[in-house]
Amino acid sequence: MEFIEKTVESAPIDVTEEQKAIIRSRAAELDADPSIGLTWDELRARLAARRA
Repeated sequence: MEFIEKTVESAPIDVTEEQKAIIRSRAAELDADPSIGLTWDELRARLAARRA
């Protein structure tokens, strides 16, 4: 979650406090249960399937 915190704070676009709170909340959920996330390979496969 530390990486996400740093990324949100240094984003080259404007991120509202509400958006930051949502991102932090989702990151906390992922930290609590890593099984809800996707690997890069799973994400790539899903994106490729959408393009097909």
